[in-house]
Amino acid sequence: MIPIVAPVLLYLRQKFGQRIIPNSPNTIIITGENKNEKLKLHKKELLYIQAVENYIEIFFVDRDKKLLSKTFRQTLSKVHEQVSFLEKCHRSYLVNINNIKEIQGNSQSAKIYFQHVEKKIPLSKTLYKSIKSRVF
Repeated sequence: MIPIVAPVLLYLRQKFGQRIIPNSPNTIIITGENKNEKLKLHKKELLYIQAVENYIEIFFVDRDKKLLSKTFRQTLSKVHEQVSFLEKCHRSYLVNINNIKEIQGNSQSAKIYFQHVEKKIPLSKTLYKSIKSRVF
């Protein structure tokens, strides 16, 4: 009985279970203030992080390029310490400049666009030049 069940359980674990990401220099771990708030993913999968009051919403893509998000209780400044490669583009946003598709508008009303994301991310006029020069 066990030899038959083991492959089925392994298949179900792979299909529906938690994705196991090996530790590497390109792996990041983001933690929240609450006990079980932990997200482990590759740097290239992380798109941006948005602050909403005392919470952050982390937007990332899975291996099928489907947009996902997770909400943690954490401040934007503390999460920026955890993922220092992200760039602040606005008082409420951190972005992964390696995943920016394009920047539209001038310094007064610039917006950042990501692939697979419909939302436009605001780009502060004080940070416009530094972000734009590093993206293109």
